[in-house]
Amino acid sequence: MSGNLGAEAWGEEELVRRSLRPAPTPSGDAGNYALDTSAQRAMPGSSSRDESPPAASYRKESREEERREEDEDCNMVRQLLRIKDQIKQQLLEYKAEVEASKERPTEELAEGDLLQRIEDLERKMEGVKIELEMKTLALRRVQVAHALQKKLEKKDSESESILAILKNILTLNSSILKAQQQTRDLEEKMLEVKKKRLMFKKAGEAKLLEIQAENKKKKDELNILKNSALLTKMKKSLQKEIDSTTIIQNVFQHIVMAAKIDWAADPALKALILQLEKNLSFI
Repeated sequence: MSGNLGAEAWGEEELVRRSLRPAPTPSGDAGNYALDTSAQRAMPGSSSRDESPPAASYRKESREEERREEDEDCNMVRQLLRIKDQIKQQLLEYKAEVEASKERPTEELAEGDLLQRIEDLERKMEGVKIELEMKTLALRRVQVAHALQKKLEKKDSESESILAILKNILTLNSSILKAQQQTRDLEEKMLEVKKKRLMFKKAGEAKLLEIQAENKKKKDELNILKNSALLTKMKKSLQKEIDSTTIIQNVFQHIVMAAKIDWAADPALKALILQLEKNLSFI
Protein backbone atom coordinates (compact mmCIF):
# COMPACT_ATOMS: atom_id res chain seq x y z
CA MET A 1 0.00 0.00 0.00
CA SER A 2 2.88 2.39 0.79
CA GLY A 3 4.42 1.53 -2.61
CA ASN A 4 1.23 2.58 -4.37
CA LEU A 5 1.18 5.83 -2.41
CA GLY A 6 4.82 6.51 -3.31
CA ALA A 7 4.19 5.84 -7.01
CA GLU A 8 1.11 8.07 -7.01
CA ALA A 9 2.97 10.86 -5.21
CA TRP A 10 5.92 10.54 -7.65
CA GLY A 11 3.54 10.72 -10.64
CA GLU A 12 1.80 13.83 -9.29
CA GLU A 13 5.16 15.44 -8.48
CA GLU A 14 6.41 14.73 -12.01
CA LEU A 15 3.17 16.25 -13.41
CA VAL A 16 3.65 19.41 -11.35
CA ARG A 17 7.31 19.69 -12.33
CA ARG A 18 6.36 19.38 -15.99
CA SER A 19 3.83 22.18 -15.53
CA LEU A 20 6.58 24.32 -13.96
CA ARG A 21 8.99 23.91 -16.88
CA PRO A 22 9.64 27.08 -18.94
CA ALA A 23 7.66 27.50 -22.13
CA PRO A 24 9.44 26.47 -25.37
CA THR A 25 10.99 29.12 -27.57
CA PRO A 26 8.91 30.52 -30.39
CA SER A 27 11.38 29.35 -33.12
CA GLY A 28 12.64 25.82 -33.59
CA ASP A 29 16.32 26.74 -33.21
CA ALA A 30 17.31 27.77 -29.65
CA GLY A 31 20.49 29.47 -30.88
CA ASN A 32 18.61 31.61 -33.33
CA TYR A 33 16.14 32.56 -30.62
CA ALA A 34 18.99 33.60 -28.32
CA LEU A 35 20.57 35.63 -31.11
CA ASP A 36 17.24 37.27 -31.88
CA THR A 37 16.66 38.20 -28.25
CA SER A 38 20.23 39.52 -27.89
CA ALA A 39 19.78 41.53 -31.06
CA GLN A 40 16.55 42.97 -29.76
CA ARG A 41 18.22 43.90 -26.50
CA ALA A 42 21.07 45.52 -28.41
CA MET A 43 18.66 47.66 -30.42
CA PRO A 44 16.16 49.13 -27.94
CA GLY A 45 15.66 52.21 -30.07
CA SER A 46 14.08 50.37 -32.98
CA SER A 47 11.46 48.65 -30.81
CA SER A 48 10.65 51.84 -29.02
CA ARG A 49 10.25 53.63 -32.36
CA ASP A 50 7.86 50.94 -33.68
CA GLU A 51 5.55 51.09 -30.65
CA SER A 52 3.95 54.06 -29.00
CA PRO A 53 4.80 54.74 -25.32
CA PRO A 54 1.28 53.83 -23.97
CA ALA A 55 1.29 50.51 -25.83
CA ALA A 56 4.79 49.71 -24.57
CA SER A 57 3.86 50.53 -20.97
CA TYR A 58 0.67 48.47 -21.27
CA ARG A 59 2.68 45.51 -22.61
CA LYS A 60 5.18 45.91 -19.82
CA GLU A 61 2.48 46.02 -17.15
CA SER A 62 0.71 42.95 -18.62
CA ARG A 63 4.02 41.04 -18.69
CA GLU A 64 4.74 42.01 -15.09
CA GLU A 65 1.22 40.98 -14.04
CA GLU A 66 1.56 37.62 -15.83
CA ARG A 67 4.97 37.15 -14.24
CA ARG A 68 3.52 37.89 -10.78
CA GLU A 69 0.67 35.44 -11.32
CA GLU A 70 3.09 32.76 -12.50
CA ASP A 71 5.33 33.43 -9.47
CA GLU A 72 2.35 33.12 -7.12
CA ASP A 73 1.24 29.87 -8.77
CA CYS A 74 4.76 28.51 -8.64
CA ASN A 75 5.10 29.45 -4.95
CA MET A 76 1.80 27.78 -4.14
CA VAL A 77 2.75 24.62 -6.01
CA ARG A 78 6.18 24.56 -4.35
CA GLN A 79 4.55 24.92 -0.94
CA LEU A 80 2.18 22.05 -1.68
CA LEU A 81 5.07 19.93 -2.91
CA ARG A 82 7.01 20.73 0.26
CA ILE A 83 4.01 19.68 2.38
CA LYS A 84 3.69 16.50 0.33
CA ASP A 85 7.39 15.74 0.88
CA GLN A 86 6.92 16.21 4.62
CA ILE A 87 3.96 13.83 4.62
CA LYS A 88 5.93 11.28 2.58
CA GLN A 89 8.79 11.58 5.09
CA GLN A 90 6.39 10.99 7.99
CA LEU A 91 4.94 8.00 6.15
CA LEU A 92 8.42 6.54 5.67
CA GLU A 93 9.21 7.09 9.36
CA TYR A 94 6.01 5.33 10.41
CA LYS A 95 6.78 2.48 8.04
CA ALA A 96 10.29 2.16 9.48
CA GLU A 97 8.85 2.15 12.98
CA VAL A 98 6.40 -0.59 12.01
CA GLU A 99 9.18 -2.66 10.46
CA ALA A 100 11.33 -2.17 13.56
CA SER A 101 8.47 -3.27 15.81
CA LYS A 102 8.02 -6.37 13.63
CA GLU A 103 11.71 -7.26 13.91
CA ARG A 104 11.66 -6.84 17.72
CA PRO A 105 11.13 -10.17 19.55
CA THR A 106 7.63 -10.61 20.84
CA GLU A 107 8.88 -11.75 24.26
CA GLU A 108 9.94 -8.17 25.07
CA LEU A 109 6.40 -6.80 24.78
CA ALA A 110 3.23 -8.04 26.35
CA GLU A 111 0.46 -9.08 24.01
CA GLY A 112 -1.81 -6.20 25.08
CA ASP A 113 0.96 -3.61 24.62
CA LEU A 114 1.82 -5.03 21.21
CA LEU A 115 -1.80 -4.88 20.05
CA GLN A 116 -2.11 -1.34 21.39
CA ARG A 117 1.02 -0.23 19.52
CA ILE A 118 -0.24 -1.84 16.33
CA GLU A 119 -3.60 -0.08 16.68
CA ASP A 120 -1.88 3.26 17.34
CA LEU A 121 0.37 2.85 14.31
CA GLU A 122 -2.57 1.86 12.13
CA ARG A 123 -4.48 4.96 13.26
CA LYS A 124 -1.45 7.13 12.52
CA MET A 125 -1.07 5.53 9.08
CA GLU A 126 -4.74 6.14 8.31
CA GLY A 127 -4.41 9.75 9.43
CA VAL A 128 -1.35 10.27 7.23
CA LYS A 129 -3.09 8.66 4.25
CA ILE A 130 -6.16 10.84 4.71
CA GLU A 131 -3.99 13.94 5.03
CA LEU A 132 -2.03 12.98 1.91
CA GLU A 133 -5.25 12.43 -0.04
CA MET A 134 -6.60 15.79 1.11
CA LYS A 135 -3.40 17.58 0.09
CA THR A 136 -3.44 15.76 -3.25
CA LEU A 137 -7.03 16.82 -3.85
CA ALA A 138 -6.15 20.39 -2.91
CA LEU A 139 -3.23 20.36 -5.34
CA ARG A 140 -5.40 18.99 -8.14
CA ARG A 141 -8.05 21.57 -7.37
CA VAL A 142 -5.46 24.34 -7.62
CA GLN A 143 -4.20 22.92 -10.92
CA VAL A 144 -7.73 22.67 -12.35
CA ALA A 145 -8.56 26.21 -11.20
CA HIS A 146 -5.35 27.54 -12.75
CA ALA A 147 -6.06 25.71 -16.03
CA LEU A 148 -9.63 27.06 -16.09
CA GLN A 149 -8.38 30.58 -15.42
CA LYS A 150 -5.90 30.37 -18.29
CA LYS A 151 -8.58 28.91 -20.54
CA LEU A 152 -11.08 31.66 -19.71
CA GLU A 153 -8.50 34.34 -20.50
CA LYS A 154 -8.44 33.25 -24.16
CA LYS A 155 -12.00 34.53 -24.84
CA ASP A 156 -12.89 31.87 -27.41
CA SER A 157 -15.95 29.67 -27.94
CA GLU A 158 -14.66 26.96 -25.62
CA SER A 159 -14.08 29.48 -22.83
CA GLU A 160 -17.62 30.78 -23.31
CA SER A 161 -19.02 27.26 -22.95
CA ILE A 162 -16.91 26.73 -19.82
CA LEU A 163 -18.17 30.04 -18.42
CA ALA A 164 -21.77 29.00 -19.13
CA ILE A 165 -21.16 25.69 -17.33
CA LEU A 166 -19.67 27.54 -14.35
CA LYS A 167 -22.68 29.85 -14.21
CA ASN A 168 -24.98 26.83 -14.33
CA ILE A 169 -22.99 25.24 -11.50
CA LEU A 170 -23.33 28.42 -9.42
CA THR A 171 -27.08 28.48 -10.08
CA LEU A 172 -27.39 24.86 -9.05
CA ASN A 173 -25.32 25.53 -5.92
CA SER A 174 -27.59 28.41 -4.94
CA SER A 175 -30.64 26.19 -5.53
CA ILE A 176 -29.10 23.44 -3.41
CA LEU A 177 -28.30 25.90 -0.61
CA LYS A 178 -31.86 27.23 -0.72
CA ALA A 179 -33.28 23.70 -0.61
CA GLN A 180 -31.00 22.84 2.30
CA GLN A 181 -32.17 25.95 4.16
CA GLN A 182 -35.80 24.99 3.57
CA THR A 183 -35.04 21.47 4.76
CA ARG A 184 -33.44 22.83 7.92
CA ASP A 185 -36.48 25.06 8.53
CA LEU A 186 -38.83 22.09 8.10
CA GLU A 187 -36.69 19.98 10.41
CA GLU A 188 -36.82 22.72 13.05
CA LYS A 189 -40.62 22.89 12.72
CA MET A 190 -40.89 19.11 12.98
CA LEU A 191 -38.68 19.23 16.05
CA GLU A 192 -40.95 21.83 17.64
CA VAL A 193 -44.01 19.68 16.85
CA LYS A 194 -42.31 16.64 18.37
CA LYS A 195 -41.44 18.64 21.48
CA LYS A 196 -45.07 19.76 21.85
CA ARG A 197 -46.33 16.20 21.33
CA LEU A 198 -43.91 14.95 23.97
CA MET A 199 -45.01 17.70 26.34
CA PHE A 200 -48.70 16.87 25.81
CA LYS A 201 -47.97 13.17 26.24
CA LYS A 202 -46.19 13.81 29.53
CA ALA A 203 -49.05 16.05 30.70
CA GLY A 204 -51.60 13.35 29.75
CA GLU A 205 -49.62 10.68 31.56
CA ALA A 206 -49.38 12.89 34.65
CA LYS A 207 -53.14 13.58 34.55
CA LEU A 208 -53.88 9.85 34.11
CA LEU A 209 -51.69 9.00 37.07
CA GLU A 210 -53.48 11.66 39.10
CA ILE A 211 -56.91 10.23 38.16
CA GLN A 212 -55.76 6.71 38.97
CA ALA A 213 -54.43 7.86 42.34
CA GLU A 214 -57.73 9.63 43.11
CA ASN A 215 -59.78 6.55 42.16
CA LYS A 216 -57.54 4.35 44.25
CA LYS A 217 -57.91 6.73 47.17
CA LYS A 218 -61.72 6.68 46.89
CA LYS A 219 -61.72 2.91 46.59
CA ASP A 220 -59.56 2.58 49.68
CA GLU A 221 -61.82 4.94 51.61
CA LEU A 222 -64.87 2.95 50.52
CA ASN A 223 -63.23 -0.31 51.58
CA ILE A 224 -62.36 1.23 54.92
CA LEU A 225 -65.97 2.33 55.39
CA LYS A 226 -67.29 -1.09 54.43
CA ASN A 227 -65.05 -2.85 56.89
CA SER A 228 -65.58 -0.41 59.77
CA ALA A 229 -67.57 -1.44 62.87
CA LEU A 230 -69.57 1.81 62.90
CA LEU A 231 -70.87 1.19 59.39
CA THR A 232 -71.87 -2.36 60.34
CA LYS A 233 -73.73 -1.08 63.37
CA MET A 234 -75.48 1.58 61.29
CA LYS A 235 -76.53 -1.03 58.73
CA LYS A 236 -78.01 -3.22 61.46
CA SER A 237 -79.92 -0.28 62.96
CA LEU A 238 -81.22 0.72 59.54
CA GLN A 239 -82.37 -2.81 58.81
CA LYS A 240 -84.15 -2.94 62.15
CA GLU A 241 -85.94 0.34 61.43
CA ILE A 242 -86.93 -0.92 57.97
CA ASP A 243 -88.39 -4.10 59.48
CA SER A 244 -90.34 -2.11 62.10
CA THR A 245 -91.69 0.28 59.49
CA THR A 246 -92.75 -2.64 57.29
CA ILE A 247 -94.67 -4.19 60.20
CA ILE A 248 -96.38 -0.87 60.92
CA GLN A 249 -97.35 -0.53 57.24
CA ASN A 250 -98.88 -4.00 57.22
CA VAL A 251 -100.80 -3.39 60.45
CA PHE A 252 -102.16 -0.07 59.17
CA GLN A 253 -103.24 -1.69 55.91
CA HIS A 254 -105.08 -4.43 57.76
CA ILE A 255 -106.82 -1.84 59.98
CA VAL A 256 -108.02 0.10 56.93
CA MET A 257 -109.28 -3.06 55.27
CA ALA A 258 -111.04 -4.23 58.47
CA ALA A 259 -112.78 -0.87 58.89
CA LYS A 260 -114.14 -1.14 55.33
CA ILE A 261 -113.38 2.50 54.60
CA ASP A 262 -113.69 3.74 51.00
CA TRP A 263 -110.12 5.06 50.89
CA ALA A 264 -110.26 5.53 47.12
CA ALA A 265 -112.79 8.35 47.50
CA ASP A 266 -110.47 10.40 49.70
CA PRO A 267 -107.40 11.60 47.72
CA ALA A 268 -105.23 12.11 50.80
CA LEU A 269 -106.09 8.67 52.19
CA LYS A 270 -105.56 7.13 48.77
CA ALA A 271 -102.08 8.66 48.51
CA LEU A 272 -101.26 7.37 51.99
CA ILE A 273 -102.45 3.83 51.21
CA LEU A 274 -100.45 3.77 47.98
CA GLN A 275 -97.39 5.03 49.86
CA LEU A 276 -97.72 2.08 52.22
CA GLU A 277 -97.47 -0.30 49.29
CA LYS A 278 -93.77 0.59 48.69
CA ASN A 279 -91.09 -1.85 49.83
CA LEU A 280 -88.60 0.00 52.00
CA SER A 281 -85.85 -2.55 51.32
CA PHE A 282 -85.46 -1.30 47.73
CA ILE A 283 -85.32 2.41 48.58
